Amino acid sequence: MAYPYNNRPTYNTRPNYSFGGGYYGYDNRNGGGGDDGKKRKLWIIILCAVLAVAIIAGGIVTAIVIHNKNNGGDGGTETPENPIIEPAVFGYELTDGGTGYEVAGIEKASTDGTYIVPSEVNGLPVTGIKAAAFQNNTNIKKLVLPDSITSLPAGALGGCIALVELSLPFVGKSRESATLDGFENAEACLFYLFGENAAAIPQSLKTLRVNHDVASFALYGGGLGVVISDHGPNYGKYIGGKSDLSIDNLIFGENVRWISIYAFADIKIKHIEFGETGEALAIDRYAFAYTKGIDSLTISARIFNIGASAFLEAPIKTLSFSEGERDLVIGGYAFSDIAITSVHFPDRLNALGSYVFYNAAELKTVTFGADSLLESVGAYVFFGCDNLVELTITSKDIKSISIHAFKNNPKEEANVLTRLSFTKYTFEEAKAKWTWEEEDRIIDENNVESYVHYTADDFAAAYAGVVHWKN
Repeated sequence: MAYPYNNRPTYNTRPNYSFGGGYYGYDNRNGGGGDDGKKRKLWIIILCAVLAVAIIAGGIVTAIVIHNKNNGGDGGTETPENPIIEPAVFGYELTDGGTGYEVAGIEKASTDGTYIVPSEVNGLPVTGIKAAAFQNNTNIKKLVLPDSITSLPAGALGGCIALVELSLPFVGKSRESATLDGFENAEACLFYLFGENAAAIPQSLKTLRVNHDVASFALYGGGLGVVISDHGPNYGKYIGGKSDLSIDNLIFGENVRWISIYAFADIKIKHIEFGETGEALAIDRYAFAYTKGIDSLTISARIFNIGASAFLEAPIKTLSFSEGERDLVIGGYAFSDIAITSVHFPDRLNALGSYVFYNAAELKTVTFGADSLLESVGAYVFFGCDNLVELTITSKDIKSISIHAFKNNPKEEANVLTRLSFTKYTFEEAKAKWTWEEEDRIIDENNVESYVHYTADDFAAAYAGVVHWKN
C-alpha cells in the first residue's frame, strides 16, 4: 500500500499482517521476546526490503499537495455553507537521474478545482510535469506550478478549458525561453503550453501570474502582423495567430526582471500588478502597446526603465508612480495617446524621452516631486497635450531641456501653456548649467541643408510671457 508522503498512517493503532496463517502483528502481546519475537523482526525486515525495492523499481509515489482549509472547508462537519474541500493528490515519477520528481498525473481530483503542485516531494525537488499529466482535464480551475520546475512540455495544458487562474514559474518551455523571439518561436509563448497557436488558450483564463523574465510576443494578440504607424517595425505574420483573450489580472512575481518587446501587446487586460518589491524591473518597447481595458496603472518602485512606446495607445485614465530607491527613465512615446487627465511624477524620475505624452489630449495637470531628480526633458514630451495649460518643474538637477518639449515649432506656433515655471533656477543659472545642444535640420528653397543650434536665449524667447524663473 502506498501512502501520500504527508499523510502517512500512524502506528498507534497497529495493523495486523498475516503470513501463511500465522500471526505476526506489530503488537507486543508476546512481549517481543523469544523465537516469536525473532520471527516478527525477520518478517518486518523482509517486508521493508520488499517495499523499498518496489518503490525504487516503480519510481511512482503519491503525495497530497496542500491541505488548504481556508479554501472553503475547515475539516469539520460538511454543510452547504461550509463544504469540506478535498485537495488534489498527484502521482509522481523520479527523473532519469533520480535527482527530482515529475508530476505524472492526478491520483485524486480536487473537489474545488484547485491544483497546487509542491516544490518538493520526499526531500527532492519537483522539476517538471509529464506531457499528459493535466491534458484535457476539465476539473482544473486554478493551477499553481512552483519555481522548482525547470521545463514544461508542449501542450501540457491542452484541453484545460475550465482553467481560470494560472501561476507559472516562466512563460513557455523554460526560463531560457525568455531570450527567444516569440514572434517566430513558439517555445517563448504562452500558447506553447496549450496547443499550436494562441487560439488554443482557453477563454476562461482570467488571472495569469508569471515569476520570470518574459520573452517578446509571449502573449501578443495580433494575428496578421505588427504595424506601428510610421515609427515602428512591421514583422510580417505572427506565429501564434490572432488571440481574443481577455485577462482580468496580470501579475508579475518578484523574480521578473525584464518584460520584452510586444510581450503583451494588443490584448485585453483590465489590471496589471508589477509588485512594489523584488528584482529591478525593466519594461521593453511596445511591451503593452495597444492593450485594451486598462483604466488604471501604477508604475511600482521596482521599475527603473520604461521603454519607447511601452504603453502606446493603452486606454489608461489614471497613471501613478511609486516612490523608491531606483532612478526612473521613461523612453519616447511611452505613454503616447493615453487618456489621463493628470500625472504626478515621483522624485526618482531621472529623464523623460521624446514624445512621452505625445497626443495625450486630455492631460491638464502635470506635477513634479519637490525633490525631483529630473535631468533631461526630451523633444515634444508634451506635444499635442492641448489641454495642458500650466506646468511647474521643480528639479534642481536638470541638465538639458528641449526647445520643442511642449510644441513642434515654438517660434511660430501659439503657446498652449499659459505658465511654465522653473522653481530651482534663475535664468542665468539655467544658462550656466544647462546644455543646449539641440539642433534642427533646415532645408532651404535651394534644397541646401543646414542646422540651427539653439541656446538658452532661444528657449526663453520661444516661451516669452510663458516661462517663469526663480526670483
